[in-house]
Amino acid sequence: MPFPPSRNRPGYPAPRRRVILECLESRRLMSAIPLGATPQDTAEFMLGRVAVVPVLFESNGAISTNTQNWTPQEIDAAIAKVRTGVQWWSDALDALGTVHELEFVIDESFARTPFPTPYEPIDLPSQDAPLYISPFIDAQGIKQATSLEDAVRQFNHAARLRLQTDWAFTIFMIDSSDDLDGQFPAGSDFRTAHAFPGGLYIVSPSTRPASTITHEMGHIFWARDEYPGGGSWTDRRGYYNAQNVNAANNPTSGFVQENSIMSSGALLAASYFLYELPASTRAMIGWLDSDGDGIFDVADVPLELTGNGRYDADRGVFTFDGNSRAVPLPNRNSWGTQSDITLNRVDRIEYRVDEGAWQTALMVDKQVSEINFELSISPFETIEVRAIDDSVGVTSPILRALGATPFVSDAAVGGFAFLDSDGNGRMNASEPMLSGVIATLTKADRSILFAGVVEPDNYSNVPLNSILEGVTLAAVGAAIDGRISSIVSPASTGVRAFRYLDSLAGAWQSRWTSQNYFLASFSENTGVVALDAIGASELGSYGRLEAYDSSGNLIARSTTTRLSVGESATMRVVDRDGRIASVRAFGHNATAVGLDFLRFGTPSEVVTGEDGLFRFDVLADGDYLLTTNALRTIHRHTAGPIAIRIVDGVSSASIAGFERVTSPWQNPNDAFDVDGNGVLEPLDALRIINDLARNGTRIFSISEPLTSYLDTNDDGSVTALDALQVINEIARRSVALRVLAEQESRDSVFALWDPEIDKKFTP
Repeated sequence: MPFPPSRNRPGYPAPRRRVILECLESRRLMSAIPLGATPQDTAEFMLGRVAVVPVLFESNGAISTNTQNWTPQEIDAAIAKVRTGVQWWSDALDALGTVHELEFVIDESFARTPFPTPYEPIDLPSQDAPLYISPFIDAQGIKQATSLEDAVRQFNHAARLRLQTDWAFTIFMIDSSDDLDGQFPAGSDFRTAHAFPGGLYIVSPSTRPASTITHEMGHIFWARDEYPGGGSWTDRRGYYNAQNVNAANNPTSGFVQENSIMSSGALLAASYFLYELPASTRAMIGWLDSDGDGIFDVADVPLELTGNGRYDADRGVFTFDGNSRAVPLPNRNSWGTQSDITLNRVDRIEYRVDEGAWQTALMVDKQVSEINFELSISPFETIEVRAIDDSVGVTSPILRALGATPFVSDAAVGGFAFLDSDGNGRMNASEPMLSGVIATLTKADRSILFAGVVEPDNYSNVPLNSILEGVTLAAVGAAIDGRISSIVSPASTGVRAFRYLDSLAGAWQSRWTSQNYFLASFSENTGVVALDAIGASELGSYGRLEAYDSSGNLIARSTTTRLSVGESATMRVVDRDGRIASVRAFGHNATAVGLDFLRFGTPSEVVTGEDGLFRFDVLADGDYLLTTNALRTIHRHTAGPIAIRIVDGVSSASIAGFERVTSPWQNPNDAFDVDGNGVLEPLDALRIINDLARNGTRIFSISEPLTSYLDTNDDGSVTALDALQVINEIARRSVALRVLAEQESRDSVFALWDPEIDKKFTP
């Protein structure tokens, strides 16, 4: 079939034919399906790699009269027709001159060996197709299917994994080579070819042209019919929920129907020959490029890169630790599962120094990955880091560090606490990060930030709907009365999770679904909400958290990966503009989940870990005050609150230097004299032991009253080691005193010795 080169844009490679015939024995299993997809999502938008499985049937005459028999030549022709029909879409994509590719992997195994059936499929009404399709699916070992549709989806998903593709669908090719009209009999729901959309299957008589396969494949990826009597111009479908405006019944004044493979007659034929598609048809299958940059909207989403970095000038090494992931565009399809899916990948992490050329820091080639690397570089003024998808060309926002100042990405307010050994107020490479520092962020008027936590383990058999500060909870569904409480159940933290009362069953339940969902409404709008989902379905669960503004508009959502029973994951929704008024949580894709541990807003207080990092995420632009204090009294920060201004959701990184001071809980005259009476004795160790028995091991706070000098080792805390040091010191001093006494005794004896008298008695 000739390809029209005039439609190929300058600067893009020439069209490439990409139909692959696979040898099944040499193939390894695919490690993962597209990010965000479930096993039911087998054809959500027409990009990437697509597995096509043609299946042929051979009647044996056991029930129906055998009127058709496949010959080797007919099988070859049927496979060639499939190959030509699907390849049209790849050529049509190439004609648009985008960055995208579409590749088909044809599994011929079920076509080369037709499946035996007692029926003659072409002689049966089309609605009787399950009579021969179901036995074929059963023979493939599909288990626990709830319907033929579910069984075929499982078959397609298995083909996707086996053939290492992004999508998969099946074509049931019906032998009509000896049929008079090549159609199913009168009274059929469909006389000729037909398709079940969303990655299911096509049923087609073998004598239909290749363009029929092309047309029906459009349905597989959600396109609507556009011919008279087919789809309506008001219909919507596909990843963007695009409108079918090229339908024949469009009443718009001046409307002229365009050539389209989803139409019929001359319009279909012209589209097939010229590789032309109306914009609305392209949009339904995912080919929408709103900004005209050659990247379809479904892929034109920046990658995510978060982390922190620091330059060690002494070693000349820049270190970065973080995470990167591809980000799905929200799926607006009014059909299917509405899973948010992307084919984008984090191929590489790049860096550049002082606005020089971009260089590769790390090869990744994953959709989600931890990012850790070190770079040996000379001192610099700025270093920038980004993630990039080489195939599509999208990148993450650029992270930027200034000289030796550490940076914290994607934080409204972030920074590091360190031990300022030389007291110069600047972080040097040899100065360690400081854990146990309390960073407190308030608004400029010193009021705390809006935030809260609801932990079911803190409540027992108490309705939680309206007793909580900052949030109102409710259970929503046809058979529930709205009450929420907690229940002993598989949980992400502790042993209790959220529950609701099932009015029909008269029992409390902890399995949340799309029909019975969890609703949290906040007293103030916020920018971030997190909730844990726990797997509760035997075949796997998917938790979903949706965020809504005060007008009820969906503004963000998060979906977990597949969770096995009892497995938990955190769902987190973020709105940088702080518009989240409520959230809903439930099991996605007809699954159930448990729910636990609700967090909302940004807490005013965080404590640094071993990396010395503190961060406050998702805050409105404005003025704030940052205060840092060390948990241990041996670290002192003399600076007062730091004024912080957030602009466009971020602020400059802050560093908090602390000096090392002697613990006020250590006796300055004798570190082991715990009671300060000037005498080291066993009672000093006993005082520590008694304190530990009453109060336990702890870090001394500034507010704790000084009663005894319990910190003998000057580490800002009291532990059993402090008592042990007293005991060891008593023993050491006792030995020293004994040695001193013995020495003094020997000195006294030698002081009385007269060598002249001794000579008289010497032989």
